[in-house]
Amino acid sequence: VRSSLPADIAMAFMKRWGCLRSAVQGGTDDLKKAYWRVANSQPQYSLVMLYHPGHKQVVLYNVPGQCFGLCSAVLNFNRFPEFSVHCCQRMASVCVEHFYDDFVTVEPVYMASSGQKFLHFFQNLIGFPLDLEKKYVKMAAQVVFVGVRSDFATLVDGFVTMGIKPGRAEKIAVVIASA
Repeated sequence: VRSSLPADIAMAFMKRWGCLRSAVQGGTDDLKKAYWRVANSQPQYSLVMLYHPGHKQVVLYNVPGQCFGLCSAVLNFNRFPEFSVHCCQRMASVCVEHFYDDFVTVEPVYMASSGQKFLHFFQNLIGFPLDLEKKYVKMAAQVVFVGVRSDFATLVDGFVTMGIKPGRAEKIAVVIASA
């Protein structure tokens, strides 16, 4: 999935309608404790060794889900959000996609955020809730997905304004200056 996906979806609405009948909005969500919640078929290989300061020794911890950083974790994990996206698209015609554990929903304003609400409902239904306390970004005329801001205010003129998320340019300038 490319970072331009929200803009691509908004432009698809524009092209289909021929003219903009309604403003478009987007929102993002993130799975709660994503990699830990997707089961691993071989948990005997998901061991982490950490130093335990209380016991003053290295202790083995069995991780029931995917170990973040494990080569196979990404492929194993991505099957789950892919399933969720396909179900939401086919069961409720939600314009939703994912990038690992991040979801983005884009739809016309008259839909009253029903696509994002259905994603929340579906994730709760299957027992893998989204992090609605820390990572939920409600539907708005601007959406930041994978570090790129898409602004739908210019869609009436036939294009979507895109840029980096606020604060990103400053961080990049610091990295360049230190190099």
